[in-house]
Amino acid sequence: FSWPWQYSFPPFYTIQPNEDTRKKQLDAWSELICAYGQHNRIFRIDAQHALGKAPFANADIDRKLTQEALQVVLDDLVRRGRAVWANKEKTVLLLLWRTAQEWAGLIWKWVDDTGLRGSVCTLFELLEGDTAVGTDFHGIDPDLLRMALEHLQAAGKASLFSVDDGAGVKFL
Repeated sequence: FSWPWQYSFPPFYTIQPNEDTRKKQLDAWSELICAYGQHNRIFRIDAQHALGKAPFANADIDRKLTQEALQVVLDDLVRRGRAVWANKEKTVLLLLWRTAQEWAGLIWKWVDDTGLRGSVCTLFELLEGDTAVGTDFHGIDPDLLRMALEHLQAAGKASLFSVDDGAGVKFL
């Protein structure tokens, strides 16, 4: 992973008081977190355990975000639509380095390319199954998969259902 120049710039770790500067700073944080998340396939951020870890800290310059600054950065990600809170306490974030709609597009392309229209798959098969190995969505967060499938359902391309031992989808 190639760190942007801001990552080694000490003021980057302090929320800037000037509105224009803060906007550029939060733009940079959003880009950094999403790029780092995509590179490392990170789907969840636990705000209580993120401090002191990359990308929120840089040991080389002995800088890290404070808890308050981290909250500002994470709230901004949610405001931008690049994340959603995964719990009511707002301590765990579902990172959307690809939007749920983008994931839905990838899944639908795979369904179309593999001739799975009209087929039924369990969510487990999509997440961990052999047929999905090598796809970008293989191994994504289950909540993110469900969000993507809900987009397909809303578009009339899929129907989600629940069964005793899990959930599934029929691709239409």
